Amino acid sequence: MLARLDASDARAECRAQIEAALAWGLDVTHLDAHMNVMQARSDLFDVYLDLAVEFRLPVRMFSREETERQGFAARERARARRVLFNEHIIYPWPRRTRDVFFAEIPNLPSGVSEIFAHPVVDGEELRAYDPMYADIRAHDAECLIDPAVAELLEQHAIKRISYRELRELQRSG
Repeated sequence: MLARLDASDARAECRAQIEAALAWGLDVTHLDAHMNVMQARSDLFDVYLDLAVEFRLPVRMFSREETERQGFAARERARARRVLFNEHIIYPWPRRTRDVFFAEIPNLPSGVSEIFAHPVVDGEELRAYDPMYADIRAHDAECLIDPAVAELLEQHAIKRISYRELRELQRSG
């Protein structure tokens, strides 16, 4: 399927989605794409960066290891265009998020990191649409409000921000 995706079609669709969100009054803080499709190919990544520059938004980036594996210098290209992005990512899926946090946060390098999760309140709706991963999603929701996780972040002097702060920095430069 990805091979059939035309970059100009992706550009038109992404721009339409951003413009619709802005028209609806949503506070667009950064660019991302479901299943990271805009980072799957070099030409799509160009579209991603073009839109980031146009709308003055940071982007969500794969891990350093993944961008190096892709081989099209995504991080370097984003830096060259002065597009901000998360430098690190903790992506536990489908492992237990709490376990991953306690293993990785103490070793997190300095810089901007994204801590990724799929939080959903447990209930019938969740169990109906995602019976395979419902427990993981419910665990993620619990994990993100767990006082022990908050204490872990505090112990390691992790300052919690959102992409909103990155966007403001993006726009100030």
